[in-house]
Amino acid sequence: MRRTHEESEGVRQRLIAAGAHEFAQLGYERASLRRICAEARTSTGSLYSLFGGKGQLFRSVLEPVTGHLLAVLARHHAMELSASWTSGLDDPAYSVAEDTRAVAAVYDTIAGRPDVRDILLNNREQPSVRDFFDQVADMLATHMRSLVGREALRETPYVGVDDYLCHWMSHQQIDMIIHLLTHPLDHEEALREIERNYQALIESGIFLLLIVGLDGSILAC
Repeated sequence: MRRTHEESEGVRQRLIAAGAHEFAQLGYERASLRRICAEARTSTGSLYSLFGGKGQLFRSVLEPVTGHLLAVLARHHAMELSASWTSGLDDPAYSVAEDTRAVAAVYDTIAGRPDVRDILLNNREQPSVRDFFDQVADMLATHMRSLVGREALRETPYVGVDDYLCHWMSHQQIDMIIHLLTHPLDHEEALREIERNYQALIESGIFLLLIVGLDGSILAC
């Protein structure tokens, strides 16, 4: 008998939940489609009919979380780009508090799904996971170029940041999130750690290297 749309969606959601559990526990390579189907109370035929195979099921487990994370970053970046340079980096949109809030939102989203967290951390070689981290790095680097890159500041007295430093900074931010996720922290502890990391970055003098004026002045941040 042909399933109704509601019945098919129910099977699909059970397979995603079972897949999340299996991939988190054993990783992509060791995950068994038979075990996933047994936990989801359905057949391997249903899995192939709904997902086409292991790879698409794996992507379907990740996409609700990774898609949300990319949307969080896009909103944060849009807010920063909407700010005016008339106040320089003193604008609240560029504040450490706002950056901390955005990073905390990313952390909370992943930490709130321990199964997806474990999949992301332990399956970095899988194309879906690698593509996600590459997409995040590209978003961060592109945003930094749009905000403080040399071309973005071409009409200002400031030199701006070269592409290499934009790329390097994007990976520093990703590494900070990964570091936090590998430690058992609650929200408040994670927030304090994020603030501490940003403060250490500022005190290290890295921001003094970012936007140097043609006359040697520094754009305040």
